[in-house]
Amino acid sequence: MVMGLGFAGAWIAARAGGSGGRPPSRRPPLPRVGGGATAAPFTLQRRSGTLAPLGSRWLGQRMASSTDASRTPTNHSGLQMKMFDWKRRGESGALAEVLQPNTLRPAPGSRHRKKRVGRGISAGQGKSCGKGMRGQNSRSGGGVRPGFEGGQTPLYRRLPKFVGRPVGKRHKRVKYGVIKLESLNKCQEGDEVTYKSLLESKFICKLNRKLHKVLGDGELRVRNLIVKAHAFTTSAQEKIEAAGGRCVLLNPANGKELVFEQDAEEEAGEGTDNGPAEEEEEEETEGGSG
Repeated sequence: MVMGLGFAGAWIAARAGGSGGRPPSRRPPLPRVGGGATAAPFTLQRRSGTLAPLGSRWLGQRMASSTDASRTPTNHSGLQMKMFDWKRRGESGALAEVLQPNTLRPAPGSRHRKKRVGRGISAGQGKSCGKGMRGQNSRSGGGVRPGFEGGQTPLYRRLPKFVGRPVGKRHKRVKYGVIKLESLNKCQEGDEVTYKSLLESKFICKLNRKLHKVLGDGELRVRNLIVKAHAFTTSAQEKIEAAGGRCVLLNPANGKELVFEQDAEEEAGEGTDNGPAEEEEEEETEGGSG
């Protein structure tokens, strides 16, 4: 009768049996360790389509062998990474490449591609190119000049100004290298003094300025000095001339001596001035010829 009913009859017969009316399970039995009533922890590993239980002893051996291998990382190709690779920054070891002019390259992330704007809305910077909808700052060449504060009094006009210190592009402060009278006292009487002569004699140290100025602090004990510099203070000029010396100004552009019109006229007058005897001889010759 059961055979005639087929699968339905078999299911009914199994349900009426001692299994509580449930069909027999297809799961494999749980492994028992030591014949006890409790089962050891296990895992199921799929092998060729079947589920095989793994015991705790086998798992312990497997984990022990894997931990030993993971503690010592192996690097079979250590020279394949770049020198400044971010994965190698935290490690302490030999560099991947030797520092040479042909191997120098910027660190990753320090240089970016040029952002191409205005190439479609899908790129993120297509329609307005990141400048917004309208306004002065969205126009080509827009913006304001440096220091402009929207029409209010700017900061450089609100701050007080110091007297005698002009500011701006057209006002330049000339910086000189200082030569003191103490250095001139080391020279011999009647010498021609310049910055180069003082430096060669090691009377002064090397100055970082191209222009030099003589200051009048102290006393000048050497007489008849010819001092050449780009500038003199009033006190320095008075002390040098009082000691029988002479101050000569130098051109800041080429370093040559500056000749003023008054000096040129005096030199020309000295060159053309004839003595009184020569003038009398000229008069006599004129009277004799008359």
